[in-house]
Amino acid sequence: MTTDTPAQSVGCRVMTFTPSKEEFKDFGRYIAFMESQGAHRAGMAKVIPPKGWKPRKTYDDIDDLVIPAPIQQVVTGQSGLFTQYNIQKKPMTVHDFRKTSNMDKFCSPRYVDFDELERKFWKNLTFNPPLYGADVSGTLYDPVSGDRLHTWNLYISLKKILTDLDSVCGRQVGLLKNVVYTLLLCQCCYLSVCDKLLSDRIGWLSENLSSGAYLQVQRLCSVLQPR
Repeated sequence: MTTDTPAQSVGCRVMTFTPSKEEFKDFGRYIAFMESQGAHRAGMAKVIPPKGWKPRKTYDDIDDLVIPAPIQQVVTGQSGLFTQYNIQKKPMTVHDFRKTSNMDKFCSPRYVDFDELERKFWKNLTFNPPLYGADVSGTLYDPVSGDRLHTWNLYISLKKILTDLDSVCGRQVGLLKNVVYTLLLCQCCYLSVCDKLLSDRIGWLSENLSSGAYLQVQRLCSVLQPR
């Protein structure tokens, strides 16, 4: 099995994996391999599917998909301390959301590397509040048919994993249904562990905290933002 990020140098960085067509057939087994390489330490990983694999034959027929409760993320603050307010907007279609995402003010800025992109993100965090379409019930995967049944169809694979967790842990954890997220390039998401179908145009900033560091951050937040 293959990974483009050596395990010994991974730290908390997002790892990239390039499974073969044969490896790609067994979702659970490959996830176990990824974790054996340390992929879970960053909270997310990037998987490049084998050439020719697509979750959906075409995306030309999803423009009428309705985002029932898009939110506008308004951020205020400075010097590393920010507060985000979510303002619910009127329902909109994917077509309208795409038009908004292609506006100049929401397009990815020019950058040399991800360090520069990160600096620009924090510098412009309080400008141009982006829209965010979260938890739209459904899936963009094609209906299950033929050899696509066990080939990383998240509707089937995620449901099985949740069932397995339920039997091992005695309870279900995390996301319990398939949902579609629509994001802008300047989007800010809460810290969470979930599955995402990522575009190669998006750069992800992911930080993983050890248990000790997590408690330190928690104490700092309680001082900066007391209830």
